[in-house]
Amino acid sequence: MNGLLNLEGYIDQSVKDLYYNVFSGSAEKEGFNVIKSAEYTTSVAKITALIIGESHCINIAIGSHSLTEVLAGVIPKAKEIMASALSDEIFRQDVLLKLEDMSYRFTANKINLKISDENLIAFKDFYAKALIQGRAIEHVFEMPIAYEYEAKTAIAIEEQSKAVHIQTLHLYPNEGAGVVTLTTVYKGSPDEY
Repeated sequence: MNGLLNLEGYIDQSVKDLYYNVFSGSAEKEGFNVIKSAEYTTSVAKITALIIGESHCINIAIGSHSLTEVLAGVIPKAKEIMASALSDEIFRQDVLLKLEDMSYRFTANKINLKISDENLIAFKDFYAKALIQGRAIEHVFEMPIAYEYEAKTAIAIEEQSKAVHIQTLHLYPNEGAGVVTLTTVYKGSPDEY
């Protein structure tokens, strides 16, 4: 565990403070407060998943191309930002990028923890399957006050044919809300899909 994380440093974060960015290349781990990390190699891509506070950073490398997705309360320093959005914007429209040898799609859904949300139920299913495959990480935060829900960030990965699906979960118990994201990366020419 990173020495920067401690109970006194816990801050209630908010869905409305999130920024989404995807950029060409990879991010330096040193630029983030990395709580957990994992690397996964599939037949489609090499994926580096970082839990950075109640946020995530995911690097996806296919062939000679690499891109990094960050959903966090900070905007990463990057030379080639390919897509960027504030929190409210990420729930309105998917992001679709087509590169020479890969396609990338990002979808985000805000969830309400006070009801039986179908996106949360689907994530739990997806996560359980990824955990069996050894392709999932999560972190549950200790909090200075008790909430009805836990503060958690989780990342899960599934490979299917020429695609990799990456789902993330971000829970904000102080708001009774969360975010579920789905990133799908396809290997090959974008015209094939």
